[in-house]
Amino acid sequence: MCSVSGVILLERADYREVERRLARILVKAEDRGRDSFGVVAVNRDGSVNVVKSLGRPSTQEEKLRGILSEDTFVVVANNRAEPTTEYVRQKTQEDIQPFVGERYIVTHNGIIANDQELEVKYKLTRKTKIDSAVIPPLLDKTWDG
Repeated sequence: MCSVSGVILLERADYREVERRLARILVKAEDRGRDSFGVVAVNRDGSVNVVKSLGRPSTQEEKLRGILSEDTFVVVANNRAEPTTEYVRQKTQEDIQPFVGERYIVTHNGIIANDQELEVKYKLTRKTKIDSAVIPPLLDKTWDG
């Protein structure tokens, strides 16, 4: 079980207030995921700010400050509860959602049962064995959207 959240800023906003609200959402969503959390903020120039950490956001709220800027227009976030079928003993930043591809940022709440088959069929490369990490390279390779 995970928590998936995000923000689309159609107009420039008080990014500090948006950041405070996002932090509150992530802390309140801990019931849906205590193993790790991640936030990806996309800026108008295409650059991204990424914060990923093991554990709970409530014990690391300082990491949730300084992610957004006045140029941020999309934020994707995730709190993760690691399924027993995907247990990773030595976790790294690469194992934490959202996953960032060349053109797509993905956070996913569910299980992809055929991730290894997709990886082979489409000759995909991913930096973790977490099943959802197959989605960005798959979209990068196959979707012309």
